[in-house]
Amino acid sequence: MAADPAFGTALRRLRLKAGLSLQELSRRSNVAVSHLSRMENHHRAPGPQIAKVLDDVLDAGGELIRLARAPHPTPSRAAIPTWTVVFEPDGSGRLHVHDDDPAVVRWPQPGIADLHTADLFLNQLATLTEMGRWHGPATVLPSLVSAGRTAQAMIGDMPRMASVAARFAEFAGWMAQELGDDQGARWYTRHAAELAAAAGDDDLTAYTHVRLALISLYQSDAHRTVEHAVLAGADRRAGPRVRWLAALREAQGHALGGDDSGFQRALDQAREWGERTTDHHRTPPLGSGTAADLTLVTEGWGLYDLGRYTEAASTLEAGISRVGGLTNRSAVRFRLRQALACAAADDIDRSCDLVDGLLPAIIRLDSATIRADLAAYARVVRRRSREPAVRAIQPGLVAALHRHHGRAA
Repeated sequence: MAADPAFGTALRRLRLKAGLSLQELSRRSNVAVSHLSRMENHHRAPGPQIAKVLDDVLDAGGELIRLARAPHPTPSRAAIPTWTVVFEPDGSGRLHVHDDDPAVVRWPQPGIADLHTADLFLNQLATLTEMGRWHGPATVLPSLVSAGRTAQAMIGDMPRMASVAARFAEFAGWMAQELGDDQGARWYTRHAAELAAAAGDDDLTAYTHVRLALISLYQSDAHRTVEHAVLAGADRRAGPRVRWLAALREAQGHALGGDDSGFQRALDQAREWGERTTDHHRTPPLGSGTAADLTLVTEGWGLYDLGRYTEAASTLEAGISRVGGLTNRSAVRFRLRQALACAAADDIDRSCDLVDGLLPAIIRLDSATIRADLAAYARVVRRRSREPAVRAIQPGLVAALHRHHGRAA
């Protein structure tokens, strides 16, 4: 039977409202913890009897019974035709619904841009950026590519559009990395650098090195992480925010390489630049987070890589408490790093409790970088696999690790 996301979401909400752990709900309902976890994470549908038992235990007033009975038809993917969009160099293009069929629609070269046009594109980018914080990269990347290509075609009429197109390319590179496509991430990031340089956008030109440093960080290449971060931070034309972000990335690179003194030195530089940072200089701002919260959680990140697990866990807890909304991409990323630190510090129960709460968001975000951290977490807790807390999250953990681009791998 296909799992209904609405049932799993309601079950988790009602369980948390009742203040029950999965283990306690299992004890009261006589439903296995693994079964409950799979239902909450949308991997198993409830039978009518189980739905009734859970509805009674959670005093749901029939909500779970109704959701279990509701039909959830799924449209056949085979019935959806393939769409192919072709962009010409001047920005004109066409849409083919089937590769061999004539174009369904054609469009000419985009019109003349003005300041209002640039602002509208940036507003669209802000919307896509917000979507990217809460949903998987595949949700936003098609729109990013299309809008960025159109903005680039309008550069001839208005040079400022080169900077706008560069912003779309930079974010497309980030989303490509989140898809697990490092080659595409590098191509788009370097394309953003070319466009930014042509526009005279010194901030964004320097920031592309911060992005390249992040790609290297997730490839466990400490040397290249530091190298790109230093290039960004040494660019005197860049503003305080970019140099702050560059110092944070440099600190992460030093920690990854086991260089404690380099880590502390870069972190001190980050604090200095952070005090001079204006967080809303751009719409949307480059990077994520504000100086206060991101500096602290980055410190906790580095402490973990340096093997100072207890310090890392407490520092991450303090930093995350300043971040609003614990289900967006950045918060999930740092909360997972906190769980990793707790596990390494032998606080398994706290670690598993954190991960249990993150699994639905991890599946929804469908992030290759977050999945890489989750795989590292799975390796750490594997040696404690007989402990009840680890056994309870194992089904959801396995499911999250084998999710890719909105489907099971």
